[in-house]
Amino acid sequence: MTSILSLHDEHIRTDLITMLQRALQFSDQGVRFVSHGGVVLVTVPITATSGLLDMGSTILGMRAMRLGAEAQFDAVVPIAASVEALGDGADLEIPSAVNVPAWAAITPPRSGWQHVGDAEADVVRAAAETTQKEVARLLPDSAGEAIIRRVRREVWADPVHAMPDLTRGAAVALDGLGFLGSDPVRVTSAGPWVRASTKLGDVLEKRGL
Repeated sequence: MTSILSLHDEHIRTDLITMLQRALQFSDQGVRFVSHGGVVLVTVPITATSGLLDMGSTILGMRAMRLGAEAQFDAVVPIAASVEALGDGADLEIPSAVNVPAWAAITPPRSGWQHVGDAEADVVRAAAETTQKEVARLLPDSAGEAIIRRVRREVWADPVHAMPDLTRGAAVALDGLGFLGSDPVRVTSAGPWVRASTKLGDVLEKRGL
């Protein structure tokens, strides 16, 4: 049995396609769609732990979008296939039975978030650019996925200088997903989680041990 993801309008379709295309630069581990009534929460992994012995951080990008019709589903589907279907103007078919990757089982808290500060968008954007250049400098030629993950994790774990609660990895995610505008980034925390929020979307990071 399948459900149908039908978006409210073409503007939202274009925004979703852009978000998913941007997400592919980080990972192709799928996109999670969770609908409730007339809204769908879209979640993509930027970096995620790879098993019980992996103590690194998990960084997720999230954005809520309006649906054209109310629906109820919770599923992870391939990003590339979703982009292709959306680009063809079709509604997305959401299967009811699929394998769920480990990152999709990591759920941030719904309450208990405390405001810890704000960061200017230009500061976050500059931190993301500097971080990307540093990662590129440290990567050897023809680096494999494991090496890329290791180098990213080491560099991304450092805090943004102007906002210690915000990591460089979260800054890269905000910039890479197109979530940075002109307004400040609002930073909140709950336990091991930190949320960086703008009008365009949210990046959530669960800190590793």
